[in-house]
Amino acid sequence: MKKESINLLKIAEELKEFMMKPEEVELKAKKFKNRIAPLLKKEQTKMYPIRSGPNILAFSSVRGPYLANQPALYINWNTDKYDDYPLAINELYLSIEKRLIASHPEDIEWRTNLFIDTETNKVNEVEFIPMAFRGSYLLKVLKEYPGPILDFSDLLRATVEKTGEIMHNILIDLGYSSSYPHIIEDIGAFDIQEIKETDIYIELRYISKNIPEVSEGDIMKRFPESPLERIIGLELIKEGIPFLLSEEIKLKGFDQEKDVIIAKPDFLIGDESPIAIYCDSKKYHVRKKDQLLKDQRIDRKLQLMGYSVLRFYEEEINKNPRACVEEIKKHMYGLAYGLSKDEIILEMIDAIEHEEISEWEAEFIKDLKNKLQLKKPLSIKDERIFHQILMNLEENNKRFEIPSSE
Repeated sequence: MKKESINLLKIAEELKEFMMKPEEVELKAKKFKNRIAPLLKKEQTKMYPIRSGPNILAFSSVRGPYLANQPALYINWNTDKYDDYPLAINELYLSIEKRLIASHPEDIEWRTNLFIDTETNKVNEVEFIPMAFRGSYLLKVLKEYPGPILDFSDLLRATVEKTGEIMHNILIDLGYSSSYPHIIEDIGAFDIQEIKETDIYIELRYISKNIPEVSEGDIMKRFPESPLERIIGLELIKEGIPFLLSEEIKLKGFDQEKDVIIAKPDFLIGDESPIAIYCDSKKYHVRKKDQLLKDQRIDRKLQLMGYSVLRFYEEEINKNPRACVEEIKKHMYGLAYGLSKDEIILEMIDAIEHEEISEWEAEFIKDLKNKLQLKKPLSIKDERIFHQILMNLEENNKRFEIPSSE
């Protein structure tokens, strides 16, 4: 034990050489503030979109260590305190969002994801992902944040923390307590029992966007059969797309006790609309006519079973693996994946039945369509009103739905 303590002290001493001194941190923070503050002051109404920052090492209890580059807020009920929650977490979040829009109408642009518990089929966590911040909001954080802000990545993190603080105050107004301002990295710096007694957890965590923290050699060992598989496999991992490798697809045979193996694609993606992916070399799959016919039979069988089949050939994989992965993503996410946000909104507008909306809504949508066709930028307010019209339409359609005879 004594030897280990000495080693740790030695390591800590050696690390000091690589750490910035307090005065260096203060100087760097001052330089950043002096450089950025005038820009934000000049462009206070401008929305600053969040781009990928530098990769940082984070840790997930599910995935272990991973590289990530965008902070987000995660909101859920404290399961240690409640067996039966007073309110569904998505309903509570809608109350928070309503007040957030009222208090900061155009300061923050965000999107949310709902995480569903597969056993109860209920939302058990809301992921709040900031997409852009107004210059005046960033300037306020830059001036008021108590810690040093050394670069734009630090400023982004501080602004997300500020948003968590706003949510915390909204929850207090609603009659709940939350774990904020303690964020996930603070563990050990506060009384854990105090956190366990709160109603809501608000945690700042990073979104996993990149390849897990393992060496390239370790990844290569997972694709031993073909160099083509390695190329596509690495690209899928970089995109964070989960897949099964060389998974057997089986079908119950006629009058047989055992399942018959129909196919064994190189990659299998998705459950509800599965995609079977093959990486085919010229030598075995193109030049041999019998193999080509066999491949076609397999493809037909899989398609009848509800699978999409994608075959990428040696030349296209070696020449442009990114294009192959983009094609996979289009199959995963549908036709809208390849469209811009404005093109998607235009398609949604064209799908609206005008007899189902009011006169002012029809007039608003007409103006919105005209803006998009003239390539004019939409304001956040435009998008939110359009989103509300769509929600009202969906609600009205549910209200007048004919009940099933079942």
